[in-house]
Amino acid sequence: MIFISFRALEESLEHHSSNPVLAPTYNPTVLARSAALSSDIAHLLSVPESLWQQHPLARSLFTNTPQPLSEYTTRIRGTAASELPSLLLAHTYVRYLGDLSGGQVIRRNIIKAYGLDNETGLGTQFYEFQKLGGGGSAGLGDMRKIKQWYRDGMNEGVGNQDKLKGIFSLSL
Repeated sequence: MIFISFRALEESLEHHSSNPVLAPTYNPTVLARSAALSSDIAHLLSVPESLWQQHPLARSLFTNTPQPLSEYTTRIRGTAASELPSLLLAHTYVRYLGDLSGGQVIRRNIIKAYGLDNETGLGTQFYEFQKLGGGGSAGLGDMRKIKQWYRDGMNEGVGNQDKLKGIFSLSL
């Protein structure tokens, strides 16, 4: 289940939050997605959030995790345990910037396809982000600011390390 890979990524980033390459983009208040995903899953399964992992569908996915998801989660954990945990930056770039960009289109499609309430955001909180510095939900302009902050943080973290830049393109 995709929730597992999000937890693996978030735990890995937390563990390496002081890594000089990862630190400039580490902001779990804005970027952490697993709590929102947990809320969405519970809503879509019509169970309290504290119980969704006990739902038969969730239990089945936890015990029979699709091989590609299992391999991806193993890769995240392996990268975090490697000599170059900074390579997690490539994974976070794809994950977070994808959710901030194309994820917004996916959100609208999910709302329409499942008849969800756009006002409450229930079932699609995964695609909602907090403004940089707090202060509520991010609108489209705020999301552009988050993406720019993230790109600036990547540039700061990687700096002029050409070797590291080359490795990033191979790490995914």
